[in-house]
Amino acid sequence: PQMFIDGAEKTGLIIPMGYWALEQACQQIQKWERNNSAFYPIAVNLSALQFENKKLFSVLEQLLEQYQIQPHHLILEITESTAMHHIDSSIRTLERLRKLGIRIAIDDFGTGYSSFLYLKDLPVDELKIDRGFLIDLQPHSKEEAILESIIHLAAKLGLTVTAEGVETQQQADILTSLGCHQLQGYLLGTPVNVESLVLHRQQHFA
Repeated sequence: PQMFIDGAEKTGLIIPMGYWALEQACQQIQKWERNNSAFYPIAVNLSALQFENKKLFSVLEQLLEQYQIQPHHLILEITESTAMHHIDSSIRTLERLRKLGIRIAIDDFGTGYSSFLYLKDLPVDELKIDRGFLIDLQPHSKEEAILESIIHLAAKLGLTVTAEGVETQQQADILTSLGCHQLQGYLLGTPVNVESLVLHRQQHFA
C-alpha cells in the first residue's frame, strides 16, 4: 500500500483519488441515513497534498450539499506529520473543517515530533495511536507506560483515543485497562465490502 500511495503522490493522482474516496463515503453515508441504519462514522484519510489543496473546502461543501448528509457522520484522518508540517496553517484548516461539522482525527500519533507541545492547540476530535507502540506491548513494559501517558493526556483534553493495529487479545486487554476508547485491527476484523459489513452487523444484532 505504501508503494501505491507514494506513486500516487509523486504523480499528483492522489488528489483526484482522494476526492473519489470522499464521494464514495458520502454516497454510503447517504444510503445508511436514508435507511435509518445504525452505523459508526466513516473515516477517510487525507493525504498531505489533499490537505493543502485549495479546492478541499469547495469540494467538501459541494459533497455535503449534493448528498445532504449529516457532516458529523464523516471523519477526516490527517497524519500527525501532515498536521505538524505548517502548524499555524494546519490549525486554520482544521478549524474550517470542523466549522463544516466534520470530525477530525490525527492518524499515526506518536510518529512525529513535538506532539505533546502542539496537541493542546490542534482543533481535533480523535487521536489514533500508531501501531508501532503495540508491536512490543507487554504488561509492565515501557510501551505500556508510554501508552498510559498518551491515553490519559488525550482523555484529559476531551479527545477520543483509538489504538491502531490491534492483533492480539493481550494488546486489547492492556489497552482496555488503560482506558483506550476504541480499538482497530485484525483482532477485531479485516477489511470487507459493504455487503459483508451489513450482513455481519445483522448477524451480530440478531
